[in-house]
Amino acid sequence: MHSAGESECCIYGDIANLHRNPTCLVHGKQCQVGLVNLAVAGFSCKTLSRLNAGYAKGECRTSLRDGTGSSGETFHGLLQMLQRFEPPVYVGENVEDLALPFSDNRQALLEAPYAFHVRAGCFMALER
Repeated sequence: MHSAGESECCIYGDIANLHRNPTCLVHGKQCQVGLVNLAVAGFSCKTLSRLNAGYAKGECRTSLRDGTGSSGETFHGLLQMLQRFEPPVYVGENVEDLALPFSDNRQALLEAPYAFHVRAGCFMALER
């Protein structure tokens, strides 16, 4: 993201806080975010990982929708960022759970104000 009046792109460290005007890692200050044409960001996949002990037990089934665990917290931050800046396209990392047609977590993505597409196996794109 380019900040108004800055020549270098801004980089923010935590997607969960981007909607709150966090400090830019490049400029060391709270930069004013202008027009966002493309957002490339990820949310934590720890909760949705098959290596998570709770995953096999179904404990993570609704983590994105409920905002629980690191995946849910960062996913809700991502949604708030998309709502605030309204980029026409978002590209992010995909996790296996989101590719399953019966996934409650996938349903949470489908309810966002974007069309949801899975591309290249490990990436997803949302577009207005």
